[in-house]
Amino acid sequence: MTRHWHAAVVTVLVAAGVVLSSCSSVPPPTAAEPTSTPPPIAAQSTSTPLPTEDVGTGATGDFSIRGIVTDSSGAVASGVYVTVTVYEEGGGWDMGQVWDGGVYTDDTGAYAFDHLPSVEAGTYEVWFNGRQEYGRAYENSGYYLRPSDIPGDAYALNATVYPVSGSAFVGTIQYEDEDGTISNYLSSPLGPDHFVGLDRGTDTSHEYSIGFEYLTYEGGQVHASGLAGGTYYLFFQHRRSDGTWIEGTSPSFQILPGETTQFDYTFPFQP
Repeated sequence: MTRHWHAAVVTVLVAAGVVLSSCSSVPPPTAAEPTSTPPPIAAQSTSTPLPTEDVGTGATGDFSIRGIVTDSSGAVASGVYVTVTVYEEGGGWDMGQVWDGGVYTDDTGAYAFDHLPSVEAGTYEVWFNGRQEYGRAYENSGYYLRPSDIPGDAYALNATVYPVSGSAFVGTIQYEDEDGTISNYLSSPLGPDHFVGLDRGTDTSHEYSIGFEYLTYEGGQVHASGLAGGTYYLFFQHRRSDGTWIEGTSPSFQILPGETTQFDYTFPFQP
């Protein structure tokens, strides 16, 4: 199906000096400053073997997820909070959740979850810089693993984390309904099947998900702070008034370090 994208309005707010590159009727909020600045980490070898001891996750299964975490400069990233949540088939949020826990990466950037419960279907949801640590030092990055994609009883998931730079996103996000009306994504029906998510990368070169649950809503706009500079795009899903299920992505856009980027977008009608 051919997609016809509406033009997006991009406005950049420079944190120092507040200079707008184009006029906007709704000024974006100032960029959220990181709550702490991670100290520089000297580059180290990432060939150090992963720990083989029981890391005490409290799980009792026979599956493991392990890996090495580096930052965007290539240095090892120690002290990154990593969480894993295991969901049964059809599970989401707290529905079908069978296990949840977290560990920190060690001084080699390694993390390990041993004895995870095995599920024949469902999802392993892995977050780097974990939920309650969101935006503290590194951008929150999420990966969703299906058991059908995982060979054997062990899975290696290496990740790159991006230091928070005080960047933020704001936008008025709308969609064209079946009757031609334009509805805001913040209007009814909000819920599990009606949301906007923020992802790093592009729709053809996806890096990781930041997740819609970390966005906030105010004054008809959606906000995301605690970000690193980089390339982002939006993921949409909603159910039109005629009952048709719609999902898709926006064009990608840039957020520079320390800036708030306003990206207003209308998701077009799909026959």
